[in-house]
Amino acid sequence: MKRILPFHQFDPILEALDLNDVDPVLLKALRDLIGDRPINMWIQTPEFGSLSSPRSNAGGGPIFFEWNGEEMRLPGVIFRNGVLYSDQNPQEKSSWNNGKNDAWKRIEHLLAQSQKRTKEFNVFDAGVESMPIVRDMMKKGMEIVSTDRQRKNGTLVLRFPQSRFDYALTPTGYIRRHGVSGYLSKKPELIRPIHSLEDLIPKITYVYFVYLKDVGQDLGISRKELNQIEKTMGTPEYPDVWREITQKYPSMAIHLPAPEGSEGDDIVKGARVLGRMGIF
Repeated sequence: MKRILPFHQFDPILEALDLNDVDPVLLKALRDLIGDRPINMWIQTPEFGSLSSPRSNAGGGPIFFEWNGEEMRLPGVIFRNGVLYSDQNPQEKSSWNNGKNDAWKRIEHLLAQSQKRTKEFNVFDAGVESMPIVRDMMKKGMEIVSTDRQRKNGTLVLRFPQSRFDYALTPTGYIRRHGVSGYLSKKPELIRPIHSLEDLIPKITYVYFVYLKDVGQDLGISRKELNQIEKTMGTPEYPDVWREITQKYPSMAIHLPAPEGSEGDDIVKGARVLGRMGIF
């Protein structure tokens, strides 16, 4: 018989964000009450730290969370035995008119604060062109092709050699093929708002792999072979895969990191980060 994993062990957002100080049972109760999307957005903000409650107390207890390093209390609700109750009437389960509205207003206000901070941060003002990963990618032929308007609003648009697409990274965190509807990924760890240059590293690495797939598909490389490149980059198996792919598709040699420089290659380092995140 297969062992059933506890909630925190299969929750992809907890795993991606490495939130060791989040009570998974309490988190599930909040998602059930307020909704998955707003709660997920809340816990993915850089300002968010922890989430807990003395739920072992038979009478229930307040909900505490950390925001910008400061401990705060979530108003309107208490937590008891896996269930949220009104803090004004501890015997009644929380509803929109009985605690939920107060809790949601606080979360909504904090999300607005985070989004305002995102709008205030501009990757161009922060010197995105000087980032090691950007300089490394420019040596491989990548260009930043953001228009003046896009630079003003902080949208980073990247162009790679021989790709049919440009790739846009927006300040709100979403990644897409420029001019194409839909987002490239909805994985929580890739759609977090950009608050610092460091937030760009997994996004740029991910875009690079999307670009390799786009170019590779145009060259007739199979999905299996492209997945093999992803999974082995930064591992001892990569040189063999690199030789196999470049012998079969010589033009891919200008797009892939050379194995002899893989240890110091920023994209390879980024690939390891994405691997730890479970992206591939």
